[in-house]
Amino acid sequence: PLLSRRRRAVARRSWFEEWKQTGFDLSFLFNYEPDKAEKELADVDSESLLYAVRDVLGSQERAMQSKVAGLESQLGHAKDREATFQGKIEGLQTELEQAQRRESVLGRSLTKAMERERDLAGRWEGAREEYDN
Repeated sequence: PLLSRRRRAVARRSWFEEWKQTGFDLSFLFNYEPDKAEKELADVDSESLLYAVRDVLGSQERAMQSKVAGLESQLGHAKDREATFQGKIEGLQTELEQAQRRESVLGRSLTKAMERERDLAGRWEGAREEYDN
């Protein structure tokens, strides 16, 4: 028979309250009889007990391991993107240096052309004055 939603919630709360009152005793995981469980826990070596507790917490561990794996994957993708961006930045820096060299060469050529134009303009004026005289 299915319990109503309210009865299930009450049953869950009462189970949790009982567990809380026992100081979150994990003996029920090993045996449903607390007195017998205490004796068995005393006989159990610490490695087995730690394994049992780890098994209880294992679902969280697996979830965290999957999160870590996801974050490591994201980190790998981020490093790949960083390498790609670094390559693009280096390429742009090379292009900028080439453009600056071309600009420098063009600037010198322009300066020479302007000097030549002034020289020709001066000669033209000199020749014109000579012709007019």
